[in-house]
Amino acid sequence: HGFIRWVMARFLYAMPWVFDDLVAMLCGPEQGGWKWSRDNSAEMVERAPAGTSMANMLHWTQAMRIGQNFQMLDLGARDNMRMYRSPTPPVYHLDRVPQSLPKLLMYGTADAFVDQSDVMHLASELQVDSASLVKIEEYNHTDYLWDPSATSIVYPRVYAFLD
Repeated sequence: HGFIRWVMARFLYAMPWVFDDLVAMLCGPEQGGWKWSRDNSAEMVERAPAGTSMANMLHWTQAMRIGQNFQMLDLGARDNMRMYRSPTPPVYHLDRVPQSLPKLLMYGTADAFVDQSDVMHLASELQVDSASLVKIEEYNHTDYLWDPSATSIVYPRVYAFLD
């Protein structure tokens, strides 16, 4: 795992435009004062907080394909029976999340991964009050992590919520 990150960091340092194009395609365009560069592209890969699994990416793909059902990973009828005791994966029951449970839902308007109508649907299912639903103009999927403005736009809101 560490070796793969090391190789990717070296590759992206040699050809940063690959990283720039990939990030713009997946996460949304650059905006504000934050610009990808040869220096920070390699650093971002080396210091990325986490990756994901193939199963997680498959689950996201299924969710986009299926639409409104928010359900567990579909493993196919035979494996679903073994895992879930049902030929189809069970649906997550968001209506069972207690309304009294504090929730903060933040989203960016330039996020290529998350559609705003899906955010509104999730907020409705979780019964998130309007004060706890925070829209951040022009933020993309990674700005929460790497845009310097996150320290003034995102973090204070999260700290206040957790306090």
